[in-house]
Amino acid sequence: MKAKPYKVVGSLTALLGIGCLLVGSGVVQGNGAQEAKHDTSPDLPAEQIDMAADDGKNVEVCADVAETVCKAPEPVILNAVEGVLPTLKNIFRQEGIPSELVWIAEVESSWKAQAVSKAGAVGLFQLMPETARRFGLDPESETYDERIHPYKSGAAAARYLRVLHDQFGSWRLALAAYNAGEGRVRRLLQTHGATRFDQIQGQLPLETQQFIPRVLSTIADREEQSGASKIVRIGA
Repeated sequence: MKAKPYKVVGSLTALLGIGCLLVGSGVVQGNGAQEAKHDTSPDLPAEQIDMAADDGKNVEVCADVAETVCKAPEPVILNAVEGVLPTLKNIFRQEGIPSELVWIAEVESSWKAQAVSKAGAVGLFQLMPETARRFGLDPESETYDERIHPYKSGAAAARYLRVLHDQFGSWRLALAAYNAGEGRVRRLLQTHGATRFDQIQGQLPLETQQFIPRVLSTIADREEQSGASKIVRIGA
């Protein structure tokens, strides 16, 4: 059965308030003072995304491409991730979120599909085991940890970001929750009677305070390199 695409929740025009990669077919990018512009690659039907996600070759290629990306200058990074950008962006769009958010992978893992954090997060989008299972991935598969798969992990990350935005009503808060945990962000909002990111920003871990500007900066830089002339905006 074909999945029905969500309506896109805002755009990266709403993102700022003030005013690997791998395998086979695409990269990620975005930023915009005006409404974020979609790339022109055709949307993939859900079944095609599933088929691409099940292609084991994607996982094999991933580590090699990531090695190149990590050591390369910025223009080379764009060339290296070009193979997966259209597919990852399509996945994010079909989940109803701004496709430019795919650049989170560069901030989270430097496009290393097999990156593992001290806390146990794995993959391009650094998903914890519980989060992976919550969004349909098997981190303990007999064949491989599905979090290292670019398309499967991308789909799980996109769904999670959608849930976080639905829950908090703001992309800044959604990104903060993605990095620091939704429970922590929810408790801070309740404790301080807050509704906006700037009202709890100082109470968040330093890593999280730095995470959002890093994501925005990465999106802006990569989109500019790809020829897009947009300014990313994330609502407060």
